[in-house]
Amino acid sequence: MRIFLIIVLSSFVGANYLNSYFSLRNELDYNLIEYAILKSNNSDVFVLNQPYKNNQVFKILNNKELDGINLDRYDFLIRKNDKRKGLRVLMGFNRVEYDNDFKAFIKADGYLQLDSLILVNSIDMDKALKDDVNYHGDKKEWATAYIYDSYFLYQKNKIDIFAGRIQRNFGILNEYGLLLSNNPYSFDHYGFSVCDKKIQYSFYFTRLNDMSDAEDSEGILIPVGEIDIAKRYFSIQRLDFKISNNFQGSLSSSTVYGGPNQNIEFSFINPLNLYYLSQRNKTTQMNNFYQIGFFYKFLNKSALYLDFLIDDVIINNEPGMRDTDPDRLGLILKYSMLDQILDKSILSLRYTRIWTGTYTTFRNFENYIYFDKGIGYPYNNFESLKFSLSVFSLKSLLNEIDLEIYRLGDSDLRSIFDNAIYPFPNGNVERGFNFNVKVIYFMQNNFESSLGFKYNKFKNEDNQDSSLNFNFKVVYNFQH
Repeated sequence: MRIFLIIVLSSFVGANYLNSYFSLRNELDYNLIEYAILKSNNSDVFVLNQPYKNNQVFKILNNKELDGINLDRYDFLIRKNDKRKGLRVLMGFNRVEYDNDFKAFIKADGYLQLDSLILVNSIDMDKALKDDVNYHGDKKEWATAYIYDSYFLYQKNKIDIFAGRIQRNFGILNEYGLLLSNNPYSFDHYGFSVCDKKIQYSFYFTRLNDMSDAEDSEGILIPVGEIDIAKRYFSIQRLDFKISNNFQGSLSSSTVYGGPNQNIEFSFINPLNLYYLSQRNKTTQMNNFYQIGFFYKFLNKSALYLDFLIDDVIINNEPGMRDTDPDRLGLILKYSMLDQILDKSILSLRYTRIWTGTYTTFRNFENYIYFDKGIGYPYNNFESLKFSLSVFSLKSLLNEIDLEIYRLGDSDLRSIFDNAIYPFPNGNVERGFNFNVKVIYFMQNNFESSLGFKYNKFKNEDNQDSSLNFNFKVVYNFQH
């Protein structure tokens, strides 16, 4: 079976099958992808720029060093993507951590390829969304739903033109990127990427959600003490590059801007413009971010990742400035090792620190959020250490176990920035740990089930408490 699957994979890697994105919603699949990338002697993928394309995923998994790992699921996906058009429907019951009841859901995926044009649409009709405290849609009507993946993708030679929505993650594989991550619900955006073997440039822009309670503590766009409705915009530009087969890096910049009377600023949708210099030239108010990333794979098949964010760093160009103005930074370091505790496993150690005030500004409509969720990392004023383990030797089973120890200060990504230096973390600090288990089991006859288990114990100045939550899903997968 293994030899047959390698032949099938090899034949389709060279074939002209549907080359859409392998969605980041396939969370545990990306754990296996990371394992395969570290096992391989080289990789065609830009590791720090996700989601990957289907052909990239299949090339990664077409690796003789993955012998003994069940890849039947990916054989199924290949058969799906061998078609120029198709429809897949997942039906089942879902229980989320916010509610104790099981609720029916239907997920419909449609796709169509016309020469170099790919059309993809994916919608979840799920009553459990009503119980998601972060869901920003209408919870009163019968059609409680969200369109997660819906896009037009034109591919020609080395250029991709994109219009629509999908979750992206610019950062460490299987961690939230500091500049752009899959933390928020997917949102519509437009742009392109162009690449060759060693370099890839990407640019995207969008209009974010309006903010009805917009404030400006400096009184530049809204008088101090008043509230208005502000339009909001977002642009991001990114350069991924390969230094060698085992060493990759990335440089990125993004901006959030807006206001009650703000329209699209064309200097911020110029793909090659420098946002900060453009702001200085035109005095347009905006919140500017920079990100540096590195991925290095060692000869022993382990890897070191770095994700570093600069929201604002104080430079001593005025006497005493560093004594009164705080830096706003973010840092994630991750080290992943293969086959250490168990055979066919990946063990990761990740350290995160997000400085107080990061992602916020004097104008809350420039804060780095889409609705109430961070566009980058979910928190600021935050520090944690996480251990993760995934094992791939169990037939038809994907899994992850992780333990995270953390400190979280009084943190609200919607708040107005307070330009003062505080101890880190500051406020009523929550200290605790999370223990998580995630499992997907692929049963026969197109059935699959997933289980998530989360235990949280914490304490702060006021109290200490613990919580135990689980979610469970049973799915029947029909495709045509």
